[in-house]
Amino acid sequence: MAQLRFEVHRALPVLEASINGPAVVEEVARLAVSGRSGNRRHPGHRSRHHRRNQPRRPGLRRRSIYRPPNQERYCTLAHLDTEEQILVAAKRAVPQLVSHEQARTAVDGTGLNAEQRDAVALILTATSAATVLVAPAGAGKSHTMAEFARLWSTFTGRRVIGLDHLD
Repeated sequence: MAQLRFEVHRALPVLEASINGPAVVEEVARLAVSGRSGNRRHPGHRSRHHRRNQPRRPGLRRRSIYRPPNQERYCTLAHLDTEEQILVAAKRAVPQLVSHEQARTAVDGTGLNAEQRDAVALILTATSAATVLVAPAGAGKSHTMAEFARLWSTFTGRRVIGLDHLD
């Protein structure tokens, strides 16, 4: 249900301040799970315009396809908004502060393996505010990022903020 509320919140336009946003999100999510549109009096009610033999239109279902996951996860809509703002900010373009030649020379003097050196060189020369490093457990991500942070601070005098996500 939390994932559904998240998707409903993202799909809704910005609401006026006088409208209770969380209540609207909750009501829409509840209706989606129930499979009802909210305008019927009861599940068996048919409008006077409904024809029993009317063919079903492709792509439409009588009930919701949403199935709650086995495990509920909770967070506030404000938290989801903050995450969205972080993602937008992370994609913004920034000037390249380390040249490809500088990066390659610097990583060649480290104890990193070839893949780790390539990753550090790529991150050092990135032109986006954030870069993602994905590798399997035990591949040396922490060691690689520690070397990147050291080199980045050496070249720019700036610090590195690392984030980790565990599933």
